[in-house]
Amino acid sequence: MTDTSLKVVLSFDEASNTFTPSGHNLSADKAEEKARTLQGQGLKVKVFDQPSRHKGRSFKTCASCKNAAENLSQQQSDGVEEHWEELPAVAEGGQEG
Repeated sequence: MTDTSLKVVLSFDEASNTFTPSGHNLSADKAEEKARTLQGQGLKVKVFDQPSRHKGRSFKTCASCKNAAENLSQQQSDGVEEHWEELPAVAEGGQEG
C-alpha cells in the first residue's frame, strides 16, 4: 500500500462540537468499514486522504491526527458549511474512499 492511499477517519462529537481522531493509516476499505461502524453509532464522520503515513501506532495520541481534527473543528466553529456524506465516504479531493 502506498502512503498516498492511506486514510484518516475523524468523527464529530456533537456534545463538544469538535472532531476527534477515530483511525489513521487505514486502507480505503478499512476506513469505510470504520466510518460505517461509527455512523451506525450515530456519529458524523469525515474520511480524508493522508499525505503520508502517520508515526505511532495509536491515532489517539497521533499529533497529525489531532491537528487534522483541530483544524476541521475550527472550520466547523467558523461556520464553514459542512456537507456530511452518506456512505460511501468521500475522501478529500473528490475521490470515493
